[in-house]
Amino acid sequence: MFANLTEADLSNQVLTGIDLRRAELKGVNLSAALAYAAASAAR
Repeated sequence: MFANLTEADLSNQVLTGIDLRRAELKGVNLSAALAYAAASAAR
């Protein structure tokens, strides 16, 4: 599904319910995943 995403993919897998919903909106999910990864890196 998100084979090209690594740490963002793992983070999304933790939030499976949200991940399944975002999977329907791949474009939005990609942006959200990148933003989430950036936020996680900032912590």
